[in-house]
Amino acid sequence: MVTNTRFTKVAVDYGRCIGLTLLSWDYPKGNGIKTNIDSYGLYPVTALTTLTKKEKQQLITRDVILIKELYYNIQVLQNLNVSTNRIQQTKNEIGKLLHYDTFTNKTGKVH
Repeated sequence: MVTNTRFTKVAVDYGRCIGLTLLSWDYPKGNGIKTNIDSYGLYPVTALTTLTKKEKQQLITRDVILIKELYYNIQVLQNLNVSTNRIQQTKNEIGKLLHYDTFTNKTGKVH
């Protein structure tokens, strides 16, 4: 059973008793949804502060859901007529959230 909220102690006890696999925001301890989001950088584009609500919605309709997807497909913002300055601000924000070096990739090449 999966929930994006929390299980009560009674729910955890019951689930364990009947053999259910449980996943919630913070359960199992150290492997819940929050931990996995942080560990794998699975932040949604809606978490970005540099984009407007309309721009975020346009990204979602184009199936760009995660900020990782946007980072490696940043040209989609050009298609939405986002200014070069705001694109760079967005890329910098994503880089900070994901702890990426926004100026070089793994090979050290500037992008």
